[in-house]
Amino acid sequence: MNKIQLANDVYALEYEELTPYLTYVYLIIRGETLFIIDTFCGSDYMEEIKKMYPAYRYCVINTHYHFDHIWGNAAFNAEDIYAHFLCKDAIMRHGKEDYLKNKHYLKGKTERIYPRHLIKERYFFKEAKIELIYTPGHSKDSISVYDHVHQWLFAGDNLEKPIIQLERQNLVIYKDTLQKYLQLPIERFYGGHTLHLTRADIQYMITYLERIEKGESMYFDDPHVQAVHLKNLKYLYK
Repeated sequence: MNKIQLANDVYALEYEELTPYLTYVYLIIRGETLFIIDTFCGSDYMEEIKKMYPAYRYCVINTHYHFDHIWGNAAFNAEDIYAHFLCKDAIMRHGKEDYLKNKHYLKGKTERIYPRHLIKERYFFKEAKIELIYTPGHSKDSISVYDHVHQWLFAGDNLEKPIIQLERQNLVIYKDTLQKYLQLPIERFYGGHTLHLTRADIQYMITYLERIEKGESMYFDDPHVQAVHLKNLKYLYK
């Protein structure tokens, strides 16, 4: 794990276990509370965080239900975990399947801990000036974390470079979310697998979706990116 300081009260923890992807867990310190954005692949990873910050109250945010964002929930109490209400539903439906498919990545306890605090459209932590916003796109239950102090947005897997990964067939909803990002006064964007995205990156994602909608042929020189693109097409037209 590589710890990257983004501000005096914000850190990114970088994990390489899911090669070829880097994965990021974000920490925001506000007063006596440590906000933890996503919990990666098991309780062992989160216990490391708790050892680094033993004196804080933990507030855990699951941006969506995928295994690499929620399996570390087992290190926390359910009443400390926030997510969209669809996230809990998705964990209940897909949790066993995701475990069997990805258990070789998991470290520590594998008990499914469901988020207790379930939001619909928005939730605001007034003192911390952190807002949770429902932003469907990569998945139906996706939420983003808007830090009003720094005007930074943590978007889970909705934002990724060089291209996004599609797991929904409604591209209109995804484009609406990306447009919503551009309308907010955001200084920096962060993704679950990509650091430091720009407004130009988001506009490129919108263009990518529009080209898919039009049925345009696209080819990417990077074999991994091309594989992601073909997977996107397969998912959309299955």
